[in-house]
Amino acid sequence: MPAAQRPMCLKNPYKPQYGGGIVVNPELNHGLSGWSTFGGAKIEHRVSGGNSFIVAHSRSQPFDSFSQNFDLQNDKLYTFSAWIQVSDGNVPVTAVFKTTSGFKQAGAVIAESGCWSMLKGGLTVDVSGPSKLYFESNNTSVEIWVDNISLRPFTKEEWRSHQDQSIEKTRKGKVRIQAVDANGKSLAGAKISIKQKQLSFPLGSAISKQILTNTAYQNWFASRFRVTTFENELKWASTEPSQGKEDYSVPDAMLQFAKQHGIAVRGHNIFWDDPRYLPYWVNSLSPSQLQEAAEKRITSAVTRYIGQFIAWDVVNENMHFSFYESKLGSDASAVFYKRAHQLDKTTHMFLN
Repeated sequence: MPAAQRPMCLKNPYKPQYGGGIVVNPELNHGLSGWSTFGGAKIEHRVSGGNSFIVAHSRSQPFDSFSQNFDLQNDKLYTFSAWIQVSDGNVPVTAVFKTTSGFKQAGAVIAESGCWSMLKGGLTVDVSGPSKLYFESNNTSVEIWVDNISLRPFTKEEWRSHQDQSIEKTRKGKVRIQAVDANGKSLAGAKISIKQKQLSFPLGSAISKQILTNTAYQNWFASRFRVTTFENELKWASTEPSQGKEDYSVPDAMLQFAKQHGIAVRGHNIFWDDPRYLPYWVNSLSPSQLQEAAEKRITSAVTRYIGQFIAWDVVNENMHFSFYESKLGSDASAVFYKRAHQLDKTTHMFLN
């Protein structure tokens, strides 16, 4: 499961994005219209401070909540958002779509009592057909409150258009240039040549070890990018191909190249949850041996590069795969993140 967001928590939620999109009764202003019970929960409509919302209580299973039916298409991209509150404490809540091909998580948030937190995410589906939105939390003692839900489909063309508009708005600006003499008088017909020496926008791309021996590659890359990550050279299978025989010489050299050219580096990655890309010897380890090897790996990688990366991808693709969870328990990723943060408190930890 992805790490839940912990965003701002507001007294009153914002209006639903895109007017709720295709959600029926997104603001819960019409009672429970469009919503039904999911699992064994009891649901009810409540109003507080002039704000209407839906509540799931008397929950005995994590998935006990409320739901709404949708017909999702595999050629669409869906944005999803909702405002969440719980009756007590700070509790992770996940939005899930039950589809014909399986369960799709649309996002998660750490919800709090006494204020509203925004869950923001999205999803795609493998097969077109009926689906059912519901919310879940492993803490069954709390009530789940939800308001101002939005599910908005986009075609790929619409999505690309939206990206282009965002680029025009946030990444570009207009520049006015005036040529003047020493007295500030405009010079008619002056010819101006402009050379960009440094990018202000953090544009990045991955690099491979070939950059270490290819001058043309080095010059081309350093003239264009300010951020990078290594393709495979820092992965566990690359730095410890044989158990107990670590070799960081290649990523060390790539990091040195980046530093020499003022290029920031994102660490990718400490663990990969896809069993196809593990060091060959890891698959044969017992759970206790794997635990020991994983602790050695995370300590070795993180302590070696403390303060040298702008971010670490602690776990790669654990929304798609679950090797470590199947061997070490469902909280394996959480344990990895906690340990990485203990070792390096200044670097941001990400799920890729």
